[in-house]
Amino acid sequence: GGGSGEGGGFGEPVLVGDDFGAAPSAVENVEEESGPVDAYAAIAHVDVLQQEPECIRQWREEQTTILAEKDAQAETDHAQWLAQAKEDVDEWYSKRDEHLEKVREGNRSAEEAFIQERDDTAPGHEWERISRLCDFAPKANKCTKDVSRLRSILLHLKQEPLER
Repeated sequence: GGGSGEGGGFGEPVLVGDDFGAAPSAVENVEEESGPVDAYAAIAHVDVLQQEPECIRQWREEQTTILAEKDAQAETDHAQWLAQAKEDVDEWYSKRDEHLEKVREGNRSAEEAFIQERDDTAPGHEWERISRLCDFAPKANKCTKDVSRLRSILLHLKQEPLER
């Protein structure tokens, strides 16, 4: 790469000199045997070699500890949220199952009552059974046919059944 001749390109050693006139030392690129390390670790390594001021070093250490604490807190919060979510989902499913069981039980009892009522063949009660199936509330809708005469006949037959 172009520039000052101190290296610094990819694959070249970086030369770092101190302010007291000593010969610059070659610092190889920071790599582990498994491959390149985090870029921030390499930058931190070079910063340490350049003898940064004490106040900046303290600030960097404080920031590192603060960030580590925040990361740990975030992980615990995340774990708590996941646990709470799992509890909420389990509770929702249990309430849903309870509700479904109640509905099923209600449907079973209603079906049994309907079947018993349907199969009840007591003589003389035919018109009562028919009247239970009919809606006798008068409708004020003008778009439908007038069925008031049929309604009155069914009510009369319920009260006074035909005799054979």
